[in-house]
Amino acid sequence: MPTSSKREAAAAAGGVDLGVAGPAAGDAGRVGVIDGLRVLAMLWVFYHHAYSAAGTPGLSFSAFGRTFDAFHVLRMSAGVDLFMVISGFCLFYPLVRRPGGLAGFEARRFYLKRFWRLSPAYYAAIVFVVLQPVALVLLYRALGRDADWQPLPDLWQWVTHLTYTHSLFPSTWGGINPSFWAIGLFAQLYLVFPLVVAAVRRWGLLGTLGAMAGLSIAYDLVAQPLVAGAGFETQMVVQTFFVGYWIQFAAGMAAAWVVANDRIRVHAAAAAALLVLAVGVYAAWSLLPGDWPSRSRHAALAASFGPLIVGLAYATPPVRWCFANRAVSRLAVVSFTVYLIHQPTLWYFSEFCRKELALTGGPLLVAIFTGGLAATLVTATAFYFVAERPFYRRSKRYRMTREPSPAAAPASVPAPGADRPRLPVSAGA
Repeated sequence: MPTSSKREAAAAAGGVDLGVAGPAAGDAGRVGVIDGLRVLAMLWVFYHHAYSAAGTPGLSFSAFGRTFDAFHVLRMSAGVDLFMVISGFCLFYPLVRRPGGLAGFEARRFYLKRFWRLSPAYYAAIVFVVLQPVALVLLYRALGRDADWQPLPDLWQWVTHLTYTHSLFPSTWGGINPSFWAIGLFAQLYLVFPLVVAAVRRWGLLGTLGAMAGLSIAYDLVAQPLVAGAGFETQMVVQTFFVGYWIQFAAGMAAAWVVANDRIRVHAAAAAALLVLAVGVYAAWSLLPGDWPSRSRHAALAASFGPLIVGLAYATPPVRWCFANRAVSRLAVVSFTVYLIHQPTLWYFSEFCRKELALTGGPLLVAIFTGGLAATLVTATAFYFVAERPFYRRSKRYRMTREPSPAAAPASVPAPGADRPRLPVSAGA
């Protein structure tokens, strides 16, 4: 629908017209800037682990009476948190961009779609991560070089990882691949997502999001102090339980409702203000003293990344293009695969640079940032075509919703603060 027609339709429906810029969406209602945000999250996670693999070299400077680290943004990596908000957006957006989406939601279809989207690539990545050191040892020994065998995962590691329960136990949380903890977290969120949809249909969007945020904040306030003196793995099991991340998932859902709702129009200036807010909240959070960044992580990053999505969706075309162009879209395609295999890949690359090239400190960091990323992208691309793409295509056969009957009244998301009115939703501009 042309922008002028959308504005007129919104005005006729009594909607709020906040400007002229609309979100960039594809023909199927896919919001293009999400691709750029996926790539940002992917690189954020990669460079955080690359920085650790290089030995966290410091580059400090003083300002405002304090000492800052130039790599502070990598120390305070929030890539998984951004993925979390994106996930809430992507799961909820299809349900609110078309009439009847929420009413037609079916849990069975949703679980089938998520299984074929997630499980084949994840299971293949487990095998890849286990066999990768075996292949490298064989290669080194074939070249006449010394190489030590790595221990193989025990049965309990296999059982918990294959059932997505590894992030619930300290002994398996960082077992086969430390990055896999997030896969267990996402599985928990997918498991309860049908309950979230049922709550939205019964109590409305505002009540449901408020309950999710409230439970998340309460969980962090109670659970984190209880394990403050425990071991690292125990703390991480508690901190990465899905209830703590619910507020971020809710922020993505809220952003999806705003972007899909024709009654809300966001001016480019308002979009710019949202982007400034997103950056400002993140900066303020990352500079908090003591353990406050950890204690406030979930809520603060929800308040940053939710506005970030809306701000980018309604930003000016040049800004949107930075997050929604062909090169970015191609990188976004392999973002999930990169996440699955990047950590062991860049670690072995860093070991090669240390032992064979005698690189340390800054030169090692540069090598991992460049050559390590290239090696990871090449490996992930091959992995994608073999282990992810065929099953991703199969997942697209399953829609989360059944097709509404022609006589059915379109059900849509209750507006926050209203008594469940029927609101028009669309795929965007």
